[in-house]
Amino acid sequence: MIVVKKLSETHIDDDQFQKEVTFLFRLKHTNIVKLVGYCSESQWEGAESDGKYVMAEVRNRLLCYEYKNYRSLDKHISRATAGLGWHRRYEIIIGICRALHYLHMECQIAHMDLKTQNILLDENLQPKIAYFGMFHLFDWPLSKHIKENGEATVGYMAPEYFANELVSTTADIFSLGVIIIELMTGHRDYPSTEESHEQFVEKFLFIISLHTHEKKRYSDANTTKQ
Repeated sequence: MIVVKKLSETHIDDDQFQKEVTFLFRLKHTNIVKLVGYCSESQWEGAESDGKYVMAEVRNRLLCYEYKNYRSLDKHISRATAGLGWHRRYEIIIGICRALHYLHMECQIAHMDLKTQNILLDENLQPKIAYFGMFHLFDWPLSKHIKENGEATVGYMAPEYFANELVSTTADIFSLGVIIIELMTGHRDYPSTEESHEQFVEKFLFIISLHTHEKKRYSDANTTKQ
């Protein structure tokens, strides 16, 4: 059993695609889903354009990942975080951080579409980052500009990515922060234009305290029933 991700049409050429796929095969980390195969096929198809019949090249590119009945992190997140205890949520965050450290520091790769749907949990609820389609390789410094936004998800991506088309490993850290907030509170939240970062931090800590109290009350109620 495998998971197949079909890549959308992209400006990347065949040589770069082969290079990046080769690099994906080299990724070996307990918190990263393993790539097991790929398919790259190009063919010419006829189509009518402005009253003329033209030939266009159609590319199909597939990435094949291991599949072990994983569930994505977003399926475990709710207002009560689907019963995940504080220790378990901490371990999930640590696992994601370890995977990002490996990608950024050892491989010099930016994921650029990090979100709860792209973090899979195995049978032991250990996180695995998945679906690099396509990632960005870096030389130093770890940032570069791109011509188009690609597949990044609004709500998880850093503002400078959409504003300045800047790809960087720090954009993944912004996404990580959003995921941590979502995992801790059960929903995503962001500073509004009217509040300072300090006010946002205070609001976030207040939400966490309410959530902690609610979890404790729920646990006490279950204990009483038993």
